[in-house]
Amino acid sequence: MLNRTRLFSTAAVLMLLAGVQAQRSVTLSSQSLCAVTGSTVKIPCTYSSSYYRRPKEWYRVQSSEGEPRDLSKDPQYSGRVSVRTVTSDCELTVRNVRASDSGVYNFRFKTWSSGWISAPSGVHLTVTDLQVKVDPNTVGQRELELTCSATCSFSTHRFYWYRNGQFEQYLTEASIVIDSTHLSNVGSYSCQVYESQHRSPSVCVLGKECWGVTYTPERVCALKDTSIDLSCSYKHPAGHTVIKSVWFIKDQTGVEPVDVREDEEYQGRVQYTQISQNNCSLRITNLRERDAQTYRFRFYTDGGKYTGQPGVSLSVTDLKVTVSDWGSWNKKLSCITTCTLSNDPTYIWYKNGQRVTDRYINELDVKSEESGSYSCAVRGHEELRSPAVCVLDEKSCWSVTYSTQNICSLIGSSVDIHSYYTFPNRYKVTKVFWFIKDQTGVEAVDVREDEEYQGRVQYTQISQNNCRLRITNLRETHAQTYRFRFYTDGGKYTGQPGVSLSVTDLKVTVSNSGSWKKKLSCITTCTLSNDPTYIWYKNGQRVTDRYINELDVKSEESGSYSCAVRGHEELRSPAVCVFSEKSCWSVTYSTQNICSLIGSSVDIHSYYTFPNRYKVTKVFWFIKDQTGVEPVDVREDEEYQGRVQYTQISQNNCRLRITNLRERDAQTYRFRFYTDDPTGEYTGDPGVSLSVTDLKVRVSDWGSWKKKLSCITTCTLSSNPTYIWYKNGQRVTDRYINELDVKSEEPGSYSCAVRGHEELRSPAVCVLDEKSCWSVTYSTQNICSLIGSSVDIHSYYTFPNHYKVTEVFWFIKDQTGVEPVDVREDEEYQGRVQYTQISQNNCSLRITNLRERDTQTYRFRFYTDVGKYTGDPGVSLSVTDLKVTVSDWREQYMNLICITTCTLSNNPTYIWYKNGQRVSECKSASCSVAAVGGAVSYSCAVEGHDSLLSPPVYSPKNTRAVVLSSGDTEEGDSVTLSCSSDANPPVLAYSWFKQRAAADTLLTTGQNYSISNISSQHSGLYYCTAHNRLGQHNSTPTLLDVLYSPRNTSIVPSVSGDLFTLVCRSDSNPNSSYTWYKKTEGDVKIIENGTNLTLSSRADGFYYCKASNGFGSSNSSEWEHTSDTDNSVVKYAASGVTVALVLLVLLFIAVFLWIRRRASLFSNRSEDNSKNNSAPVYGNVSAMTSDPTQTASSEDQDNLQYSSVYFRNSHTQEAPLYSTVQLTEEVEYATVSLAKSRAVPEDEIYNNLKLNQ
Repeated sequence: MLNRTRLFSTAAVLMLLAGVQAQRSVTLSSQSLCAVTGSTVKIPCTYSSSYYRRPKEWYRVQSSEGEPRDLSKDPQYSGRVSVRTVTSDCELTVRNVRASDSGVYNFRFKTWSSGWISAPSGVHLTVTDLQVKVDPNTVGQRELELTCSATCSFSTHRFYWYRNGQFEQYLTEASIVIDSTHLSNVGSYSCQVYESQHRSPSVCVLGKECWGVTYTPERVCALKDTSIDLSCSYKHPAGHTVIKSVWFIKDQTGVEPVDVREDEEYQGRVQYTQISQNNCSLRITNLRERDAQTYRFRFYTDGGKYTGQPGVSLSVTDLKVTVSDWGSWNKKLSCITTCTLSNDPTYIWYKNGQRVTDRYINELDVKSEESGSYSCAVRGHEELRSPAVCVLDEKSCWSVTYSTQNICSLIGSSVDIHSYYTFPNRYKVTKVFWFIKDQTGVEAVDVREDEEYQGRVQYTQISQNNCRLRITNLRETHAQTYRFRFYTDGGKYTGQPGVSLSVTDLKVTVSNSGSWKKKLSCITTCTLSNDPTYIWYKNGQRVTDRYINELDVKSEESGSYSCAVRGHEELRSPAVCVFSEKSCWSVTYSTQNICSLIGSSVDIHSYYTFPNRYKVTKVFWFIKDQTGVEPVDVREDEEYQGRVQYTQISQNNCRLRITNLRERDAQTYRFRFYTDDPTGEYTGDPGVSLSVTDLKVRVSDWGSWKKKLSCITTCTLSSNPTYIWYKNGQRVTDRYINELDVKSEEPGSYSCAVRGHEELRSPAVCVLDEKSCWSVTYSTQNICSLIGSSVDIHSYYTFPNHYKVTEVFWFIKDQTGVEPVDVREDEEYQGRVQYTQISQNNCSLRITNLRERDTQTYRFRFYTDVGKYTGDPGVSLSVTDLKVTVSDWREQYMNLICITTCTLSNNPTYIWYKNGQRVSECKSASCSVAAVGGAVSYSCAVEGHDSLLSPPVYSPKNTRAVVLSSGDTEEGDSVTLSCSSDANPPVLAYSWFKQRAAADTLLTTGQNYSISNISSQHSGLYYCTAHNRLGQHNSTPTLLDVLYSPRNTSIVPSVSGDLFTLVCRSDSNPNSSYTWYKKTEGDVKIIENGTNLTLSSRADGFYYCKASNGFGSSNSSEWEHTSDTDNSVVKYAASGVTVALVLLVLLFIAVFLWIRRRASLFSNRSEDNSKNNSAPVYGNVSAMTSDPTQTASSEDQDNLQYSSVYFRNSHTQEAPLYSTVQLTEEVEYATVSLAKSRAVPEDEIYNNLKLNQ
């Protein structure tokens, strides 16, 4: 009985306690609340008996762990929350609510015998802004419906409407209907609810003021080669949807403006960026001077279009340094621009390429002791310096500065080596290059012409005075010292000591770090530039959060480790096996699943490791793996012939590239490698699964008035692609997602593609109206190509889906009523045309070995099972050759221009050749070249068509001078000399010269030189010079030979022993034959023929000679020979000596005085004479007596003697005396004496005759 009582009592206590506990609770009257920003929110709340009240609080339920915070103590709610404390009421009031107040709220309290007690779930508060929305179905209608909406539903029934900020009306519903035709309703509308003072943003609904574009700012000034953002915001009436927006520069009435992104001038340099809704910024990179334009923004909506005026005026400038005097001892430099740069730039000054510190304004004072070349730049664009200006002393202005003198780079990477050079302002740079080998007396070789660097070096000029050398795919042999040299028209300068380039690979070293771990170090043979970040890999997998060049590896982390440098992850070090060899065999794939488009290319990467002591003997990829059967290398599979390639970027790496993907290429690809261990083969499982897909457009309904198009694939394309949409072959801009909404007024054939593979479009799908789906679109309507090259003309055609194409072809001649001829069947194109279909709806025409007559308009036509369609107007193909034009010389420079009869497509890079060698510094259609001597030729070509050179332009060559005559030239005739030359551009002028000893004489200019009434004095060597804009060339001298009869026939006597010799001389061309005559009493007797006549001393008589040639004859005067002739000859000589002595004394006195006064002049003339004057032909012709005291009688003074005779500057000074008669005009007679001698023996008359040669 007692036990029963105790059991009952215990049960009663438990039941009482349970009842008490059940009464301890929190009740929230609502699960969710919606409030407008700025309003006051009350959250009703009750909790159990106040007798147990102890600590109590409202808190916000947090998503993360942690103790909730009492709202009354939370700074975010300070002064905005309050809680009722009457009995069991715990209502929370939050005033001036914000969007950040959205969340879940709950109330809790404690009793003396329990922990925190709260409601099972809190109240979800959503704070929303109000927004005026226009019902799109009423846009354009008379009754326009506006709704005051929010992101959540609130229970209010009191709405206040405002128009243009003024209260309009009060409604109990959220919507208002206005009459769009009534002018009083024009303006912007906003709404407000009763519970909140917060009004919605105004929304322009009706009126012109609802449309607008605002540019910020309207004027922009930017540096050439920099980037610029042109910003604008736009507005339009609510309810309209923006379909398209473009920036443009050319606005022609009645012509749709061209999107700047589609302008060839801006290809690859413009981008649209949208920071927020109703904002569109245009970014232009690599600014050029011709980018200085006014840019306007236009947007299109379903209710119309709007263009923002006046647009943004962009000015593009470079920097320039001006110099002005600033006192007698310094100069003031100013860094100026043609417009005021935006953003208040900071200026930086440089002297001879070195930065001048603490000078951040656009002016600089330079003292006399600070002479040098100065330039300026703007902070943030230090590489875009102004041209350098030489200040004060020219000697200080020659310099080459390198950005660094030591560079360390990875094998396989690229390196940029920068130089900055200065020189005096008055010179012009004619040539620049980098070189590595510098030998004394040998011209350095441009590194671009070194076989080691072929195709791997490039010069770029960021700004004037700057030249950067880029070397790609570095090798160990490139570890050299690189120097920069530039040439000007005033000399050359080489930058010393140059830049020392070190080339290294990465290597992992292992060292012990205790008994249970190893320390790995990623080392190089030089210190890499730019403070690199290191990345570690274990068995090909990246080890995260290890960005230093050392790594600790514990014993349980065994495997193959390698390292790389961020930015060059593909250039990993060889892997090193650490701890257990079993853990070092691996193959890692960069991804295990790849999805690619049919027709595209794909790269599949593998990275493999193995123990260090083995060597790899073979590697390959395969797809079929059968037990017990050796897999087949994919390169040997017929399906892949010519479409696969292996490349090894670094050790332990092998990449498989498959091109022109097909559906059946969808396979699992595995990599296997073999080592020199008999059992050492390893296959990477599970391999890489490649999926191959095409694109397809799916159409689904989206309301009664539009369709939704989706560009779908059978797998998810890798690399997060950007989609491009086309309507009837034309690109639909600004739609870069895989879905597109098409309204009823936009029917047509739609297709899609992926950026980077625009040629691989989906089949076109006809949407809404079939009539709008017939089209042919050409990728361009005008093409210009080179003679001898190939061209592809692309067409894209669409038609309703339920038809089938039966035939396609291209043609050029379209005659009414006559079926056009397929261009493949035209004899002119036999073997030169081909059709290719990259994707469905695409047909390309390829024409090879283009000819001039291929200049035609090409059209595409296709036939279906119900009809045909021709694409008009077609594609106009122009075929041109290259031609070089030459400008006039200007300051030792000329400009070459490679011209075509049409503008070549694809903005080609030009190649220039000088004398057959490539001129690497010229890459545009114009090339400025310096004047050179000697023969020179230039030609141009286009990159990709190197073999199709223009005809060369060249200086004159093969210049010839000829005498235009029907026969021999005789005295009195008229003669014309003509000059001809081969030159391109043609010869501008000819000059004629006659060779003379002193200096060649300019006779005339013109192609022909005519001489009338010619004489023997005109005989000689003539040559001509041909001139064009590239240079000049001399002809080989030609001889003008004037023929004439003998004249000036004379006898010259000589004595030898008892014999007396007479020599007959005459001036004639051709040479004369001579006949000797003796005159006797009443008769003349021919003695003999020949030049000389020898007589005995007793052969008395009168003698004369006759000179004859084919043009006439001439007799000499008679010579009397008697036994006294010998004595008379001696008398003449003695007489001459006496007179000569007297004259010599007088002459000596006069000369002595003159020499003292003009010694220096005489010295110079003597020096010139020693160089230019030939030796005297007659050194001394005076016959001197043995007795100087004898005098001459006056009767003998009529006899003539030649004391000195000189031929000056003769071309034939070494010829024997009288060997040519053309030189008589050059003879000078230094002294002429009349003398007779009485006492000189006969045999001494001419003993002192000297023939000096």
